This record gives sequence, C-alpha cells and structure tokens, in this order.
Amino acid sequence: MIVSVNPFREMVVEEELERLIGIYATNEERSGLPPHLFALARDAYEGLKKFGQSQAMIISGESGAGKTEATKIMLRFLTSVSEGNHQEISESILATNPILEAFGNAKTVRNNNSSRFGKLIKINFDSSGRILGATINNYLLESTRVVFQAPNERNYHIFYAILAGLSESQRHKYYLSGSPGDYKYLAW
Repeated sequence: MIVSVNPFREMVVEEELERLIGIYATNEERSGLPPHLFALARDAYEGLKKFGQSQAMIISGESGAGKTEATKIMLRFLTSVSEGNHQEISESILATNPILEAFGNAKTVRNNNSSRFGKLIKINFDSSGRILGATINNYLLESTRVVFQAPNERNYHIFYAILAGLSESQRHKYYLSGSPGDYKYLAW
C-alpha cells in the first residue's frame, strides 16, 4: 500500500517522467528507491509475469485526492514497460483518459477535474507480459449533474468543449451560441 497525495499541479516534466519510468522499471534494488506509484505498478506487472496470475490495483480516496492522476501514472508505467510493447495499443489505452474525462469529469468546489463516475480498467496481457488490449467499464455516473450543479460547480467538460471547439458557422448550423453562460445547464 502507498499513500499518495494530490499536489493539484503538474509535478514532473515529460523527460523526467520517462527517466523515472526507466529507473523503476530496471532497478533491482527496490529498497533504495523512494515509494512511488511506479513501484506499485511494477510489483503488479512482475507478479503477473512471474506467477501468471491476474493482479489488481485498487485506487481509492476522498474527492480531490488524486485518484484520476494516480490511475494515469500507473497506466503510463504499465504501457511503457510491457514486453514487446505494441505502441499503437499502448497509445490507444492512454488516449481513453481524455475522452472519459470529457464525458465523466466536471469542476467541483474541491477539484477542477473531478471524476463523477467510477471505472474498472482491465488490461489484457499475453504470457510474455505484452499488452494485448484493454476494456473499461464505467459505473455510477452522476447523471443528475447534466441538469443540476451545486453552486460554484460545473457540468461535464464535454459541453464546454463542444462550445469552445465549434466554429461560428457550426454553432449557427446547430443553433448554439458561443457562450456557456447562455445555457442554464452550463452555469459558469
């Protein structure tokens, strides 16, 4: 078990992240390494390869604790170190996060990117440790958020992204204005 704290800001640049993945993936002497989510992901991956048994990583905590970010960190590690890494499959797995966050995350008073649903991610590996694919099951979507948000909270990110991403002619075609403030369900 590891206790992880959400710093609520980006902590590591991309190059440093790759360096850390390399350290945790190859270092045989674990006692010399500080606790890290990479270490948990490595233990699960090695357990899978060594014993051929399914492994589970449960990420739990209070709202705003960093569960979404911890999941992304652990997925990043697993997709980076899997044997004979199929780049396209790994990229597809990682690319699901922004899509899931757009449709299932919203700004709350405690977190600008609060997950309003639960998810079960199953990563499928072959016997050599290579990722074959993944399935994601979502559950408990906070459906009432579509029509009601508490004060100082927002609807799901996707609604704001649609308005921001459409051109003026597209907004006109779909009878949309350009401002979230024009919509009762998109309190700003």
